[in-house]
Amino acid sequence: MEWVQKTFGSVFSIVLTVLFVPGLFSMFLIKNIFGLHLDSGQMMVFGFIFNMVIFYFVKVFNEKNDTHPFVAYFYFSFFIAFVLWVCKFGFKVRFVDNFLNSF
Repeated sequence: MEWVQKTFGSVFSIVLTVLFVPGLFSMFLIKNIFGLHLDSGQMMVFGFIFNMVIFYFVKVFNEKNDTHPFVAYFYFSFFIAFVLWVCKFGFKVRFVDNFLNSF
């Protein structure tokens, strides 16, 4: 029974990570482009706000499609997480390490 809890916790944390990647990555880019000095709590709060903004835009642009906005947002989030994963492990790009270390 303990392995079920560990597996559920791992899957849950992966899903949450994928869902929050767009906002957190956009905050990382804004922080580095404008040279802002933000701590990890500020990055998380503003990243969550950016997630809500991105979700709203996905919902607005997805009104004509039959896909539920949450599904479209999850595809978008998974795509960004996949690109970051390929950049980190496939191309050994350093900015992904900087992104992960900024929190």
